Amino acid sequence: MLVRSSAATRVIPFLAVALASNAGTVCAQALVAGNEGEEAAENQGQAPFLLPAQPTEIGEAMEDFRRFAGRKQWEKAFKHLEKVFNATANGLVLTADGIMLPSRMIAREALLELPPAGQDAYRLFFDAEAKKLLEQAQGAEELNKLTQIFSKFLITSVGDVAADKLGDLHFEAGNFAQAVHAWRSILEERPDSRLSRARLRLKIGTSLARQGHWAEFREILRTVEEQHATEKLKIAGRDVSAVEHLRALLERSSGAANQVVAVSPSGPHADIPLAGNPEPLWQFHFFPPTDEKDGNPPGLRIQQMWGNASVSDMVPPVVADQSRLYANLLGYDLGIDLESGKLLWRSGRFFDVPQKAQQGGLMSIEQFGVAAGGGRIWSVSKDSKNQNQPGQQQGGKFEIVARETDTGKQVFSSQQATELKDWSLRGSPLLVGERLYVAASKVNQPRELDVLALSAKDGKLLWSSVIGNYTSEQHNWYYAVERGFQPSLVLHNGKLYVDSHSGSIVQLDAASGQIEWGLNYSSETTQQHRFWSPWGMRSEQFTVSPPQIVNGTLYVKGMRSKRLYAVDPVRPRVLWHRPVPKVATLIGVDENRFYLGGEDVSAFDLATRKIVWSVKVNLGTSWSRPLLTQGRIYHFSSRGIYEIDKANGDVMHLFRGADLQSMGGELMVTSRALLAISNLAITAYPLGDAKAASTAPEAAGATAGATQSGSVN
Repeated sequence: MLVRSSAATRVIPFLAVALASNAGTVCAQALVAGNEGEEAAENQGQAPFLLPAQPTEIGEAMEDFRRFAGRKQWEKAFKHLEKVFNATANGLVLTADGIMLPSRMIAREALLELPPAGQDAYRLFFDAEAKKLLEQAQGAEELNKLTQIFSKFLITSVGDVAADKLGDLHFEAGNFAQAVHAWRSILEERPDSRLSRARLRLKIGTSLARQGHWAEFREILRTVEEQHATEKLKIAGRDVSAVEHLRALLERSSGAANQVVAVSPSGPHADIPLAGNPEPLWQFHFFPPTDEKDGNPPGLRIQQMWGNASVSDMVPPVVADQSRLYANLLGYDLGIDLESGKLLWRSGRFFDVPQKAQQGGLMSIEQFGVAAGGGRIWSVSKDSKNQNQPGQQQGGKFEIVARETDTGKQVFSSQQATELKDWSLRGSPLLVGERLYVAASKVNQPRELDVLALSAKDGKLLWSSVIGNYTSEQHNWYYAVERGFQPSLVLHNGKLYVDSHSGSIVQLDAASGQIEWGLNYSSETTQQHRFWSPWGMRSEQFTVSPPQIVNGTLYVKGMRSKRLYAVDPVRPRVLWHRPVPKVATLIGVDENRFYLGGEDVSAFDLATRKIVWSVKVNLGTSWSRPLLTQGRIYHFSSRGIYEIDKANGDVMHLFRGADLQSMGGELMVTSRALLAISNLAITAYPLGDAKAASTAPEAAGATAGATQSGSVN
């Protein structure tokens, strides 16, 4: 794990070179400058994705600040630093560990590294302004004013008070990670503060308990036991021992503290007792049945430029609410009864999809997406009448449509929204409360990646933010047989994370869309020839897994990356990164291990990153998404559903099921059924007795592929 270095030593030496280049190549290569082998080779040449960078004059202003600060000419130094504070909000500056930060954060860290004489001078110049902002921190302006003080005036006489109040505001809003960051900044960066350190640590411990971060909580508890054993604090009008208060939190939450909580893209679940009978409750087929006599496999067959048609392994995006499933089948929206599997409504004749594929191919199949909530579904689609139209400008623009979940009636379309006419939307939207977040590209700038926030009530555009630019365009080939890059969106603690899956991830403020930091990670550059094959053959498979945040750590595995990254999103900083297979997906993380899928399902120790066990599985579709539960991993392949013991990698059961003609796919869980969504169908399997499932006959000898292996650091 990387230790936290001082901000000045990690940032300042890289400012001039990063800004002078004003290109993405240096940014992407800097992270791997000290590494050897395949990681450095991946990043030679142009970076696959460019994040927005600050202009060169900002770097020059920072250099001027350093020069005058070194001469103790404080007034001139602070004048140049003000230029850095006031630079373009979304422009980023590269740091030594690959994190790109806004210039205002760079300036703030530089202030914290000033010698005592410099900090005294800063207080002399800016104390009055900081105090005025603190007086104005009332009502609707309280959060904004306190944030300004925290960002720019932490070392002033009122900076610690403002940081304490800011932490309280974040805590009350449920943004516990941001609250911890504010309070820790006082402990670490304001050693002269007169605020009670015991109270600050008590607040931090309470926030960590709310988040379930028990390892960090115990560290705080040990510190309080060592340094504040006899101190009492007034809480709710009573004098309370700081140590006893934290111990009581741990005791009340002992069950949660000792429980291993599994986290996966589908969310935490109890173990799934699969019934021994493979007969499903129901099965819904996406495509009409094919004649087995002609020897062609079932599914969506895409005609290649030369040679035979290729069967697509695409798994349509599917979401569910309490009573229905909703699918976006390449532009056709479907509503399906969750209890019976019956089709309730459809937006068009979806059996036309195979015919359109044969007529000219389907393009950008991963650009389709769907989300549901609040009585509506939102689907990102190309007009079904224009499915085989090439290009962004020739009827191929992707729109977003909202429909009533009960009837499928269309209630909104971005085709009629003037403010959305410039964007072609891409990938599955993220619906949270009354906001809908969706990635997009400008119609006339297809390499640019934007994120839009829309009102879930009426589709009104709330904000848009430019994330950066892909350096190679993903062309809409007629004969595409491989997955194209589409961004993943994740929301956590008021922060929106956008993974380009081409070597960059950014954190935005979900309320405003302002970029707060970015990371260039190791990733291969897209090669155009990989998007098609004249004989309908893949050169290699690509899998996709979205980022995950577990116990305050962000885990990132990009689509074309051979590395898994662990990032502290609050500081921010790279904690560690290790080599993994490029085809691997991040299944999930628990308190002790992280789990990867792909051609193998593997478990790794979270502390040492050494492999614990690995079992060979049939990957099947590149759209496969295994499911992590409290004690199991379930992987849906063309051979059936693997049930793997998380503890040792034993295959407890290989459930053959009723969809063996498919290539596998994604798993979802309801109260009474396991839903297997493949490239051919949705199949609902009944849940049976857990003991019976674990002793199924297929379990015998099924662990032959499990191996023990050492780590690769």
